[in-house]
Amino acid sequence: MLWLGKCSGMQLFLAAVVTRLCLMTVMMVADAMVLDYDMDPVTSTSALACLNHWDALHFWHIAKAGYTHEHLYAFFPGLPFLVMRPAMVLFPASLLAQHVVVLVVNLVAFSCGALVLRDLTWAVLRPNSQLDQLQPLLLDWGQRDGRSDAAKEVQWVGAVIFLYLASPASVFTVASYTEPLFALLTFTGLLFCARGRWLRSVIPFSAASWIRSNGMLHAGYFGYCAFIHIVDLWWGHSSSTPTTNPNRPSSSFVSRVIRTVVLVVVNAMLAAVVCIPFVVMSVDGWTTFCTGQADPNGTVPQTRGSDAALCPSVTSPFDFYGYIQFKYWKVGWFTYYTPNNIPNFVIALPVFLWTYFALRSLLPSIVASPPPQPHQQQQQTMHRRVFVRLWLVCRRAPSIVLLMAMLCLALTKMNVQVVNRFVFACPALYWLQAAWLQTCGRKMQYIVLATNGVWIVIGAVFFSNHLPWT
Repeated sequence: MLWLGKCSGMQLFLAAVVTRLCLMTVMMVADAMVLDYDMDPVTSTSALACLNHWDALHFWHIAKAGYTHEHLYAFFPGLPFLVMRPAMVLFPASLLAQHVVVLVVNLVAFSCGALVLRDLTWAVLRPNSQLDQLQPLLLDWGQRDGRSDAAKEVQWVGAVIFLYLASPASVFTVASYTEPLFALLTFTGLLFCARGRWLRSVIPFSAASWIRSNGMLHAGYFGYCAFIHIVDLWWGHSSSTPTTNPNRPSSSFVSRVIRTVVLVVVNAMLAAVVCIPFVVMSVDGWTTFCTGQADPNGTVPQTRGSDAALCPSVTSPFDFYGYIQFKYWKVGWFTYYTPNNIPNFVIALPVFLWTYFALRSLLPSIVASPPPQPHQQQQQTMHRRVFVRLWLVCRRAPSIVLLMAMLCLALTKMNVQVVNRFVFACPALYWLQAAWLQTCGRKMQYIVLATNGVWIVIGAVFFSNHLPWT
């Protein structure tokens, strides 16, 4: 792991490519040894058919024919229109060549994602990070084993990259899925945020929103940006406990109000830009399938261009996405809590378990208040102490807050097994687990690494043979 933290960019890029090629080899061998559970008559003719099951079939259909059915609006157009359709234009007669183009794009995106994630991890270790501030926490987590702080940092960064390469969702980084591109754009946007370049971050964040619907969650980072700057403006330096500092140069009340309004308006506009893809897809799907005349016999084909409404009960475009998620995948509050879904909870178990253990070790450090300053010696009420701790969590670790929210959403509303790839692009997942692994003992380290390895192999075998692993 030390090597991954300090090797050159080219070495890390090649190491990431090699790991994906090894995984792809396992999938191809498994595909050759086991008959597919459900063979698609089109993609099965390709030597890379094992990489094109489940959601990949929907992406290829969108690339070829567009959004012809209402359920296809659950899949956003970034990958089909920017990668798959050009591949079909370049190689119209070769299905294998089309699959190779998508594979190469995903290999490059995944490997570049490893490079950006490493830069992002180093960035949040710096005192001037405008995003998470993890250096003090990392040193608190580390064992008092005599190593220097620099050595601990390198070890931790290497562990972060190793966990990214050995994610339980690894199978989706070589399949014709959106995970590699989405992760690369997410990490790039967060790197801009950590360096204080918030305006630039809107470009990769909005691009990510065209690739996956949950890219809209990135809009929350602009709310965070406004939050920390407003607190800094009114109460003092945003990296410390919010309080009135008498030594801080004051500005006029009117000036601060104006700057607050500007911060809110600008960051709201940036957040709106990130949400545009979701709005466009929702409005287009709703106007296409939900605004015509309903067929009383229910015989209207679910294809674009029909004059009849397929979902007349959906009265708003912003209900359309939730409608198709529930209709086709039973996505709803606690709808997945049935006995037949127990195997799916098992698939999701490692992510929840390792994150829980890591958070249990982290939270005491992250909510620990800094020593009071001379002007803060007055006795604090219980409500103020709670506020300070909530402030510290939000200021020191916004990405961890987002991760916790995503895990809660996956556990209560989503098809729970999707959590492996739902949080794949959340760097806090790797930051937490990497810090915990350095303190949990060698036996637990072996258990975690062995479990991830087993999940990768099972996923490769199941996915390549069109068995349930989504």
